[in-house]
Amino acid sequence: MAANAPVPATANEGPLSAFERLSQIVYLYRPPPQQHQESWSLVSSPSPKLILLAGWMDAREPHLAKYTAKLQALFPASPVVLIRSFAHHFHGSIRHLHRDLEPAVALLHSVATSHEGSGPTRPDTAELLILAFSNGGSKVITELYGLASGSQPSQLPAHVTIFDSAPSRFQWLRGVTAFSMGAARSSLPVRLLALLVSHCLAAMYWLDTVALRRPGALEQAWAAHNDKAVNTSEVQRVYIYSKEDELVDFQDVRDHAAEAEVSGFAGRVRLEEFTGTAHVAHARGDEQRYWRIVRESWEAAAAAAAAAAGTK
Repeated sequence: MAANAPVPATANEGPLSAFERLSQIVYLYRPPPQQHQESWSLVSSPSPKLILLAGWMDAREPHLAKYTAKLQALFPASPVVLIRSFAHHFHGSIRHLHRDLEPAVALLHSVATSHEGSGPTRPDTAELLILAFSNGGSKVITELYGLASGSQPSQLPAHVTIFDSAPSRFQWLRGVTAFSMGAARSSLPVRLLALLVSHCLAAMYWLDTVALRRPGALEQAWAAHNDKAVNTSEVQRVYIYSKEDELVDFQDVRDHAAEAEVSGFAGRVRLEEFTGTAHVAHARGDEQRYWRIVRESWEAAAAAAAAAAGTK
């Protein structure tokens, strides 16, 4: 299946023209040098040293570009790493995904090891802002936990994570909907074929995980995000979700947040429920509120670190 994986368009044209493509799925935006000489950002705290946006499965470039543009406006001095996700990442060779993620791992290591001559950074001072969309983005972040521990430093930089429409457990019909979304605007024969293939993929996943009682990609991601031994450096977390989401059960999101509270992340978890918004469409439903949450989450983490430093 990996051999038939979709290949992103080159980044020197189209919606991601400001980004350099570092691999099949990793793109990098470097802010112009003058941005570093101007106001840090549109927020009241220092900008993230790096922003990582992990997109939802099979997301199109124009849709992803809407989010990267907002992040560039909110944090104009921050580099942005965009990582795309495709259906074959859930069924193809994990080695291929890891190979494609190598440039992102190198960038994460550069953040963790560089303090711009200011001395060691406190472990609770956030340097990285992560936005993970749906289970595709959630899985990518899970893989980065492990890849970042392959060499020094042994963890991601201290980070704030914003989950948009994630994570979730496996549910057959929701899974079928997710895998067939890419054909939603196609002709009827193509949609029927996509539906058939999606049911086959769901059946394969069910057999491999439920029937054989082995954790699949969804279960692995679910556990990893709440495992302090794996996700060692998260300082703040936000879940953005809605009851109207047809792909991710809102109760799954709430359950994951509740588990986080008793798994070492107490006091760091924030739930933000939107009303009437579809899967990964919460920003479109209430744009001002959505980006206020992103801004406030980053500022809250910075303020907490500053307050902790003041008590030492």
